[in-house]
Amino acid sequence: MNITSERLQTLFRLIFSLFLALAIGGLLFLISGYSPLSAYAAIFKGAIGSPGAIMTSLSQATPILFTGLAFLVAYKSGVLNIGAEGQLYAGAMAAAIAGAYLKGLPLWLHIIISLLAAIVAGGICGAIIGVLKVRFGAQEVITSIMMNTIIINFTGYLANFPLKDEGTIGQTIQIQSSSILPALSTRHQLTIAIFIAAIAIVLMNYVFKKTVLGYEMEASGKNPRSAKTAGINTGKISIIAMFISGGIAGLAGASIVLGVNHRFINGFSSGYGFDGVAVASLAGGNILSLLLSGFFFGALNAGAMTVNRVAKIPFDFVVVIQALVIIFIAAPKITQNIISRFKKNDTRRKKTWKTS
Repeated sequence: MNITSERLQTLFRLIFSLFLALAIGGLLFLISGYSPLSAYAAIFKGAIGSPGAIMTSLSQATPILFTGLAFLVAYKSGVLNIGAEGQLYAGAMAAAIAGAYLKGLPLWLHIIISLLAAIVAGGICGAIIGVLKVRFGAQEVITSIMMNTIIINFTGYLANFPLKDEGTIGQTIQIQSSSILPALSTRHQLTIAIFIAAIAIVLMNYVFKKTVLGYEMEASGKNPRSAKTAGINTGKISIIAMFISGGIAGLAGASIVLGVNHRFINGFSSGYGFDGVAVASLAGGNILSLLLSGFFFGALNAGAMTVNRVAKIPFDFVVVIQALVIIFIAAPKITQNIISRFKKNDTRRKKTWKTS
């Protein structure tokens, strides 16, 4: 089997997984007393039914493009980063501090410094997980989940006490106007952060495809023993990968603080860090495919808002559909068995038809 046919089969499985998830989701709509056709029509309209809907979808996709890339960078390097949610909060708080307390800076310089602060904060949080794994053998899934709780609670403390804006609860003061990301559509909360996310995806794809660092990261992820034999310091690579991963997740938080809320608000994330795992899974390990999978999940979220507002259908139904997509993609044997059964039944029907 050549590479092209393998990619076509992978693409077919992804499409089939989406179709299967939507079909089961439709059945759940029906069982719950809602019209599947009306529900999906509302989702479609809210996702891509108008220029405004597309902008909302892009706005919803922006943070999960960052977190999806964060997870995939670590995953391709042999590390499971489940800590993007915490790294996102760290980046958001760093961007809020830099944006609020640095004064007198030119517009673009202030934005760049605030973004860099988010990258460093998120990167340090990611690197800590990497160091714990390499130096002490700590399982990164456990430490990254624990780090989420620590970082979220710490940033919540900062927003509620030393950095709290007077007269508010759980909020920092507003950032300076010089650090606000230019808006593409104020009404739909779409900013140039969508372009930053796309550039980050293209840049990381280049790193993995064309640079020594990218080669070492992917080699360490695919076969650590062979990588060590080839002279690659896999421990160092894991820490670097986690720093990069955490830094990208930090940008997700910065995109919301600098582009949407214009301050740090405690509990602002709806789980973007965990959504990134879903987005990366749908991308099938291909970095550039994040652009499509991220938009798909952003469109689902945007469509869910319309469904909830117009058809009064709970947002949770869309979350269930997203979960079904991940289940079928993360467990490819399920879809492979279903596809093979379809093929067997089709072959049997053809034989029966020929015999008759």
